[in-house]
Amino acid sequence: TASAQQARTAWGDPVIEGIWTFAPDKDVNPVCGDQDVVNGCQEGDKEVFRQLGLPPERLSWPGSLVRGTPDRQIPYQPWARAKQLQRKKYRLSANPPGIEFISTGARCLSYGVPSTVLRPGFHVWQFPTHILMIWEQPFQMHRIIWTDGRAPPGADVKLLQGFSVGRWAGNVLRVTTTNSNGFPWMGTVAGDFYSEHVRQMETFTVLGPNQISYRVEIEDPTVYTQPWWMEWHYTVAAPVAATAASAGPIGKGGLSAGMATNTSELWEVACVEGDRSHYIESVRPRRY
Repeated sequence: TASAQQARTAWGDPVIEGIWTFAPDKDVNPVCGDQDVVNGCQEGDKEVFRQLGLPPERLSWPGSLVRGTPDRQIPYQPWARAKQLQRKKYRLSANPPGIEFISTGARCLSYGVPSTVLRPGFHVWQFPTHILMIWEQPFQMHRIIWTDGRAPPGADVKLLQGFSVGRWAGNVLRVTTTNSNGFPWMGTVAGDFYSEHVRQMETFTVLGPNQISYRVEIEDPTVYTQPWWMEWHYTVAAPVAATAASAGPIGKGGLSAGMATNTSELWEVACVEGDRSHYIESVRPRRY
């Protein structure tokens, strides 16, 4: 049950503005997220870490985020599982067989839904007609969730982030995303994917002034044998109006939610399509 002290916008919706990061709980610890944001750090990821020069102790993801299946794995159809494994095989290849073997993130393109919201430290802004999400990293990415009742565009319109429409029911925001072009990877190296026929249903439940529960159900009968879902929690470092009266502005003694909360402004991390060198340098360990 949401807190009775939850602030409201001028048009009556719960205030969720601020910089979102994962709540520090045992179920979400995205240290290994760049390697496999869905299935977690697995045995094969040790070789990835070795190639990148990353310390093995970073393999601390608690396990698969997949729910709704007996083995907690994405329920691929046989042909789709073969495709996913092939993509993972060539994920670090210097000469991949084709562009589909290079993740959209490595190409400085959008990560798509739900991979974008698996990346903490993004800023959320609210308007009467829509909700805007902006990421500092990766690559000045943004997402719009329309809340004014508009219908999705025709099926011939395909977008990297898809087209998201949402509606509030009390303290619960339900969002449906369609019109994907099927390009985004769910992660940067694991090869997990969906097609242009995917339908994603997200639920953002406001639990209090700075806590949000998130769930996403993914349907794609052309790729999966059944729908499946994931869930986790967010902590929000929100403006003063949405936090306790004693909390100050972000970065000035107020609520600190972790990554990127030391400033009220996210700075652009520049990257352009095809700039693989930027991505490769970003995942290499820095030497000081």
